[in-house]
Amino acid sequence: TMKKKFLVGKTNLGEGSLMQNSITFEKWEGFDSIRIFNSEIGMRFLPELGCKIAQVTDLADEFEWLWRDSSRPYKRRNFADRFDEHDISGFDECFPNIGISPNPEDLTSQLPDHGELWCQPWVTEIVDGSIISNVESQLFNYSFQRTVKLNERKISFEYEIRNRSSRALMGFWSAHPLFNVSENMRIEISGNPQMTKEFGFSGRLGNDGVDGYEGHLDPYIWPFTLGSDGLTRDLSIVSLVNPITDKVVLRSPEDGRVAIFDPASNHRLEIEFDSFDLPYLGICFNLGAYPKTGVQGRWLAIEPSSGATDRLDEAVGLGLKAIRPGEVQRWSTTWHLGSQSKH
Repeated sequence: TMKKKFLVGKTNLGEGSLMQNSITFEKWEGFDSIRIFNSEIGMRFLPELGCKIAQVTDLADEFEWLWRDSSRPYKRRNFADRFDEHDISGFDECFPNIGISPNPEDLTSQLPDHGELWCQPWVTEIVDGSIISNVESQLFNYSFQRTVKLNERKISFEYEIRNRSSRALMGFWSAHPLFNVSENMRIEISGNPQMTKEFGFSGRLGNDGVDGYEGHLDPYIWPFTLGSDGLTRDLSIVSLVNPITDKVVLRSPEDGRVAIFDPASNHRLEIEFDSFDLPYLGICFNLGAYPKTGVQGRWLAIEPSSGATDRLDEAVGLGLKAIRPGEVQRWSTTWHLGSQSKH
C-alpha cells in the first residue's frame, strides 16, 4: 500500500472496489486539497477547513453543483469564528448546532456559530478508495467521522458520532451544502410535509420583524406560504427576481427524498436519507440578500437534519433526544446525480 503523509493526518491509498476512482493531492486556492473523481463526477475536499467539500462537479459538461463565493477567499479558521467572517461556500457539516445557542453544559458560554466542526482541521485518510475524515470535539468528549464513497453517479456519505463521555451529549447534526441556483430551479419533494418558519428577510412567511424572527416556528404546509402582503407563495420554485433570504424546516418526507432540478441545464440532484434517523429537512434560500457585507451570495441549502430548528436549546425543547453515554450514533445520506428530470 502506498502511503502519503497528508496535512494533520495520514493518508493511505488503499486498493479496492472503488479504485476505478482517481485521487489526487494538490494545492487549491492556498490550501491542501484532496480531489476524487471518476469518469462522471469530481469532488474536492479541504481537510484544513473543516473538511469542507468545495466542489461536486458533473464532469460531462463541467456543471458545478456547489456555490463558491468568489469574493471571499478561503482563509484559516479559528475555533468559534463567526460563519460569515469566512467564504460561506461549498458543503460544511454542522454539529452540535447551527444557530448560536447556549452551551448545555455551561450556560455562561455559547456554542459557536454553525457548530464547532467547520472551523477545525480534520484528519483525513483514504482507505479502499473511500475518504474517511475525523475530528475531535473541543467542547465535549466525542469524535465525529464522515466517510465519503464515490460510485459512478452516486455519492454516499456515512456518519458516526462516538460519545466517549459518561454524560449524555446534546447535539443535532445538519448537512450544510450550498447549491448554485438558477431562475425556475425546482425543489422536488413528494407529499406535503408540515413545515415551520425558521427566519425570514423576504416577507414570504408572514411578517419578519426587524431581526427576521417574527413568526419563528409558525406552521405551514410545504410548499405554500402566506406572505406579509397576503399573497400565497410556492417555495418549490426558485425566483431570483428579488433579493431574499429565509429558511423553513420541514418534517422529512416519508420516502426520505428531496431533489433539486435545474431546467436551464437539465441537471438533477437527489438526496436520499432515512427519515427516521433524520426527521427534519431544512431548506434555506439565500437569493442575493446575505451576508450584509461584501458581495451577497446566491445559493440554496438543502439540509437533512436531526434537529427541528437552528438553535440547540430550542431543538431540545422540541424533543431532540440526547446521545447516551458511550453511544455510537450512525446515519447516512446518498446523493444521486442525474442529468434528466424524472418529471
